[in-house]
Amino acid sequence: MKLHQYGYPPITQDDVYKNVLEQTENFKKNRSYLELLIVCSLFPEKKVSFD
Repeated sequence: MKLHQYGYPPITQDDVYKNVLEQTENFKKNRSYLELLIVCSLFPEKKVSFD
């Protein structure tokens, strides 16, 4: 494997699944903020309050 050839440690399937699940949870936690950023970028004339 090329990664091993360049000194990267082996990655198990469990590590991959854990990483994907962590990213999914992080996305869920920040989804509202991301949606707000998208709306603000699409409609810059709208005034948004963060109260």
